[in-house]
Amino acid sequence: DDALITLQKELQTYAVLNEDKGEAGLQAWGEVFVPMVLNMPFGKLSFFSTTTAFGTPTDVTLSEIAIEAFFPADEETRQLLQRYP
Repeated sequence: DDALITLQKELQTYAVLNEDKGEAGLQAWGEVFVPMVLNMPFGKLSFFSTTTAFGTPTDVTLSEIAIEAFFPADEETRQLLQRYP
């Protein structure tokens, strides 16, 4: 699809924060997931998410339900979440 190819090329031009160098630049995420990082007063929280959709196209009620769950992406986040319930 030409529109998707155009969108992909545009998205690849966007810069993201390169934490190792402290500057903006493209960073490979392994094409598996993009972490969500929150800088909080008590520390940095890193998460990855999963989305689950229920039903089939023939089941209108269930086809519109989706659950997004966030999980700690590193040990530091897991420990901070356990400390601050």
